[in-house]
Amino acid sequence: MFRSIPLIFLIALLISSCAPTIQVSTPEPVKIDVNMRVDVHTKDDREKTNTKLTAQEETPIASRRRARMGEVQDMKNSHFIGENLNGYIEIRQKPEGKIPSGELYADYIQRTIREENNDRRALYLQTAEKEGVPLEITEREMAKRWYETSYPKEWLQKEDRSWYQK
Repeated sequence: MFRSIPLIFLIALLISSCAPTIQVSTPEPVKIDVNMRVDVHTKDDREKTNTKLTAQEETPIASRRRARMGEVQDMKNSHFIGENLNGYIEIRQKPEGKIPSGELYADYIQRTIREENNDRRALYLQTAEKEGVPLEITEREMAKRWYETSYPKEWLQKEDRSWYQK
């Protein structure tokens, strides 16, 4: 019995020493070439007419709104503002504290809302004139778009002017 143990150990050693060596490395480093193409598709009137705005054709209003977009979304995510039923943003809850520039955060939000709503109103007026409809109709149509494209947990206003989260 004890004689068979060294024999088994010797056989196991011989089998394990005969294992082939597998080389995992390559003579040259592996090169990965990553080429990407990003296509962004939006749902708007430009797709219907197959025209796109270039950077030179972008209006000053669109540039200002694009620059402000992140701030507005942060305020929505913080639940301080919401989309009202007329297609504009409105403050729901006044925050406390100051921003790094020393300005009260509530004043900063009010200023941002005022600037965004002024730009939205100018765009709504352009659209209403172009389509030959009253401003109120354009505002309501845009409010529906804002409601449809809002993210979950964003605050929206009902017809009775009360607020709810999507």
